[in-house]
Amino acid sequence: MSNSDSIGFWSYVHRDDELEGGRIRRLAKAIQNEYELLTGDRLNLFVDNENIEWGNEWRGVIDSALLQTAFFVPLITPLYLRSEQCRREFVEFVGRASSANARELVLPIIYAETPAVTDPDTQDEVARIVQQIQWEDWRKLRLAEESSPEYRSAVNKVANRLVAIAAEVAERPVEPLIDEAGDDSPGSLDQMAIAEHNIFRWAEIMADLGKDLPDLANIARDHLAKLKESDRRGGGMRGRLVVMNEFANALSGISERVLENGLAFSRSAIEADPGIQAIIRMIHGEAESDEEREQVEQFYRQIEEVSETGTAAVVSLRDLIQNIDNVQSLARVVKTPMRQLRKGLTGVIDGVTVLNGWSRLIDEVRGAAS
Repeated sequence: MSNSDSIGFWSYVHRDDELEGGRIRRLAKAIQNEYELLTGDRLNLFVDNENIEWGNEWRGVIDSALLQTAFFVPLITPLYLRSEQCRREFVEFVGRASSANARELVLPIIYAETPAVTDPDTQDEVARIVQQIQWEDWRKLRLAEESSPEYRSAVNKVANRLVAIAAEVAERPVEPLIDEAGDDSPGSLDQMAIAEHNIFRWAEIMADLGKDLPDLANIARDHLAKLKESDRRGGGMRGRLVVMNEFANALSGISERVLENGLAFSRSAIEADPGIQAIIRMIHGEAESDEEREQVEQFYRQIEEVSETGTAAVVSLRDLIQNIDNVQSLARVVKTPMRQLRKGLTGVIDGVTVLNGWSRLIDEVRGAAS
């Protein structure tokens, strides 16, 4: 790859491409070709996020805080917002782009009608971020013939926008997220103390979740047993409906709590992401005494502990989300609490993604300082 080349990551759900007969991958190739035609430079666009090349390039870009021009193009659909892997890619890249003062490198394409993105009161954190970014609208264009002037003009528009973004970001200095110019402005150690308040709150949320998960498992187990007993007695559909009504009532309080905690966790972690990344990079340089260095290490350990707790919880959350998807089909009465649980648990996973990124950055900073 030459110095003038740019790279990009085409983030999409493979099932969407299958449903579209391969149009999503062909769109990536069309934009890549148009970019090279307009600039004479290659756009090395990584399309398959299951390929080892994607993983190697992705980790290099994320770990280097976007020191090179790297685009991230998510193809937003309802399935995209339901994909844990796609959400993780989105959250990681947006955090690093924001910390490098280069959020424009994120170029969402709304590929299909996605209500969460057009809802001003959306509870989906990824959808909320998409709303804040100037996205490209392909909801009607995806229906056009790929050889039509309308379609080709739209491809040209996206490629031209990538060219303009690359030029703008290349000329812009990376501005510090923590202002060190004035004597009265808080230094990174002061900012660290402020950040610790959020970390304490996130630890509380993870503790609450740790209490709720066993309760959820017990509720599900008890009512599945009741369902089997009703069937054994010949209760039929009426007997099943009675059990599902009891199940919905048992879930109502806990599902609302999980929703509230999950959304609060993801939003606060994502909003804090650029600032905490900046703090992690700077506090090693500001810590001069042994006492200050110990404060820094304590701060690091707090982040790592919450990250480890969240990572362990995510294993259970994945299984729970799969079960939620299965149970929702059993009866209409359980749809509301199940939707609440799914949204809340998805929020927790988004927040854990952010914290895991901080843990990796801490390892980088420690390695550079040793």
